[in-house]
Amino acid sequence: MYLDESFRVDFRMPESLQEAIVDIDKAFRDGDDLHFALLLDEVETMAKQCAINGSITYTQLNDIFCRYGLR
Repeated sequence: MYLDESFRVDFRMPESLQEAIVDIDKAFRDGDDLHFALLLDEVETMAKQCAINGSITYTQLNDIFCRYGLR
């Protein structure tokens, strides 16, 4: 589990991605490794799709990835 809070994710994004980020942050705070791992896959997939669709920028995608150790 990894979460770097110096990467802010307080920008505008689709509600489904925002909810997934709230959930993964909670799993991290709770120390729930399994739930975090499952949510990490979900956040990665959703964020990529949002970037492809133009719902978030590629810079914002990078911030999400860096926040959770995907980059």
